[in-house]
Amino acid sequence: MFKTAIKQGLLGVMLLGMVLEASAVPITGEIGFGGAFTPVDSGGSLTSLDSATGIDFGSVFVFSATGDFIGASPIATATDFQFAPFTGPIVDFWTVNVGAEVFSFELASVVKVSCATGFLCLEGMGTLSSTDATKDATMGSWSFSGNQLSTTFVWSAGSAPTVPEPGTLALLGIGLLFGVGTMRLRSAAKC
Repeated sequence: MFKTAIKQGLLGVMLLGMVLEASAVPITGEIGFGGAFTPVDSGGSLTSLDSATGIDFGSVFVFSATGDFIGASPIATATDFQFAPFTGPIVDFWTVNVGAEVFSFELASVVKVSCATGFLCLEGMGTLSSTDATKDATMGSWSFSGNQLSTTFVWSAGSAPTVPEPGTLALLGIGLLFGVGTMRLRSAAKC
């Protein structure tokens, strides 16, 4: 009986090692961008913010960063796009370097939201990715606010709230199996 418990314990430790070895961590933090933009219509021509269906980006720079984005290069890239109608997803909607690591955002959805007069406001969801293999692709959010007077914008992106990853759930399952196995051994020993 004792040998069986030891075997179950060793099996649990081996499984735990396999789960921990294969797991990656989600991307965390937020990053803020700013720069110049042009509101455009479906043909790509300059238009007012009220009539805009797309955005052409000029220069894009990083003005704030937290979490994994700390140390980001001050210059980023952004892809011009049409938001009405949105025909995404847009792979590499934005990219930024943090040292040798490259972060990117795949924009999966975007909606126009109401905001102050003289502004264009958009929000969307997508996936944050990294060239660092120890980081999982992570769901994230994106928001944009552009000003008609100075044709400047500010946007931010960040990771969405995390949910338990499969490795965490596997550890919970292993613990439950080990606990049930131990209880069965104890009850068998009493008989």
